[in-house]
Amino acid sequence: MGYRRTTAALCALFLLGVLASTQPAAQTDGPRERTLVVAYPPQQFSLDPLHTFSTTEAQLFTAVYEGLVAYDPITLNPVAGQAERWEISRDRRIYTFYLRPDARFSNGDQLRAEDFRQSWLRILDPGAAAEYSFLFDVIEGVAEYRSGELSDPNQVGIRTLGDKVLEVELAEPADHFLKVLAHHSFSAIHSGYIGALNWDRAGQMIGNGPFRVTSWTDRELRLERNEYYWGRSQVELDRVVVRFYEDPQEITRRFLAGEIHWANNWANSAELRPYLIANPLFATTYFYFRSDREPFDDERVRSGLALLLPWHQIRSPETAYFPSDTLVPDIADYPEVVGIREQDIRRGLQLLSKAGYGGGRGLPPINIKVAAGGVQVRRVAEIMQEAWEGQLGVEVAVQEFPYRDLIEEVRAGDFILAHQTWVGDFADPLTFLQMWTRSSNLNDAGYFNRQYDRMVTRALRTGGSERLPALASAEAMLLEEAVILPISHMVAFNLVSRGRLDGWYPNALDIHPFRFIRFKRLEGPRGVAGAPPPAPAG
Repeated sequence: MGYRRTTAALCALFLLGVLASTQPAAQTDGPRERTLVVAYPPQQFSLDPLHTFSTTEAQLFTAVYEGLVAYDPITLNPVAGQAERWEISRDRRIYTFYLRPDARFSNGDQLRAEDFRQSWLRILDPGAAAEYSFLFDVIEGVAEYRSGELSDPNQVGIRTLGDKVLEVELAEPADHFLKVLAHHSFSAIHSGYIGALNWDRAGQMIGNGPFRVTSWTDRELRLERNEYYWGRSQVELDRVVVRFYEDPQEITRRFLAGEIHWANNWANSAELRPYLIANPLFATTYFYFRSDREPFDDERVRSGLALLLPWHQIRSPETAYFPSDTLVPDIADYPEVVGIREQDIRRGLQLLSKAGYGGGRGLPPINIKVAAGGVQVRRVAEIMQEAWEGQLGVEVAVQEFPYRDLIEEVRAGDFILAHQTWVGDFADPLTFLQMWTRSSNLNDAGYFNRQYDRMVTRALRTGGSERLPALASAEAMLLEEAVILPISHMVAFNLVSRGRLDGWYPNALDIHPFRFIRFKRLEGPRGVAGAPPPAPAG
């Protein structure tokens, strides 16, 4: 998942150490409708699985869609979703999923195994260039189908054994398969949308999740409980209203007035401290080189430039929350990997000289492109600019773009160095490493190294104790060749009305399935029935 917005206000609160643990008293006056109101900054997003990659989209998908498996709200481990159960063959290559008899779309149509098959093949179409199609490569025949080497979809390991039975054959056993299956790219769309374009902004969009879209404007997305959802009796919210606010001050005012229950953007206020939740995030901020353009396709040039940088400044507390020289955040049993930690001007100049750019002579101008609004990230880019201009006399420009515009700049290949904050799609190192393979549609660096691809493929198709060391070796190569310049690991910040909500739990991916969120029931004096706390009807 892509870039996460972080406000200066919440950063200041964190750095001041004001993450209070006290809980505000739940309010008890007002209407009793169970309407959850969520606030986001204005942004463009899609609910079509074909082209979705942001953290906002990942969150909203938990309302509108549900895959064969879903996320546990605390651990994010896979739990039964539209499949009520599954079987795994003895050789761990064939998974047979049994859909629930009452699995339906939000318009009442039956959800069939063929809907999953057709939806997945749509993403795998070589012409679609879907960002997350590489996640399917673990399935037999997918890599060949995506590349065009295999043209017959019937030879891909995705088969229907009846209306409610889907069989998936893996190329090799893959320990992470069920985890990745919870990702929103594995959703099933309605058969009426196969082959259609721009259908996800329709007023009565058809999904299969716990909520259905009833209206969608630039200012508001309104979701009502899906009465055809198999687990509708477990969904306690009547509706979810997602509102988009330009002004963080307005979010703060409305949150304190009880009109907003959850936000990830706000203005600084001491009154917000009891509501602020911060937790480690499986995420990394990094810069990356355009590695398929001369002379930056030469690892000596990339490494030489990286060694000229004053890393003690770049990874100082002023520019980084949890400074790191590695791409993959801490995760159990993953071997230690060491990246570039210190400035080494002598070695850096030597490498540039060996590549034919002694003293920086002949190096083309370097443009560094970053997302607008990130004060720390811009400061890092300016430190890079100062170092390279001072040491080499090369022309360096720092340019800021709104995030979606930055994505377009990067995809057009018009950059030398770009910034990204990447939140893992599932709790496994593979989510940070597979994206840099040649077949990945998220390989914006244009990086290609056959040995790296072999390492990742081996890890993709290896289980047991060999898997994580293979991934660590791949990460070490990525860092040694200075394709990726890690800056820091991240923290998730959320503003949550904890006195009023249950079912919202901090977790490493900052995904909070709407299916499990509910309002607390208040206990009154004996003989008085409890009632849910108020929520504005909007």
